[in-house]
Amino acid sequence: MWQGYTTPMSTPPLRRVDGQLRLWRKCDLDHDEGMLLVWGLEEFDRATRVVHSQQFIEEYDASWVMQRRTLLELRFRPLNREEFEELARSTGFRAIALYGDYSYSEFQEDTSRSMLWVLGKPPVARG
Repeated sequence: MWQGYTTPMSTPPLRRVDGQLRLWRKCDLDHDEGMLLVWGLEEFDRATRVVHSQQFIEEYDASWVMQRRTLLELRFRPLNREEFEELARSTGFRAIALYGDYSYSEFQEDTSRSMLWVLGKPPVARG
């Protein structure tokens, strides 16, 4: 039986990495207890091809009083389809499926904002 692994990745050409602060997500908390806002700011270093990302997560109660703010700083290098497939292959994985979003739509190179990979790896033989 193959072992599986799923990884979401953004499609590099469609990612908005321009140094502008944007509201990325707005989520209701359970039982109308408030709201979660996720803000993001990303800049791209062309020399290293690394994205510097700051994500601000704000939690509000039902009266819109902020209860908590968290800063998450990330650095990552977006990979294109070929780069990711080669990286997976070099570590013993193989691509089983690639989707363009969380609804399992077919990946379209020019329009899909995400690359949702399903990878497989043969089980380790035990002696």
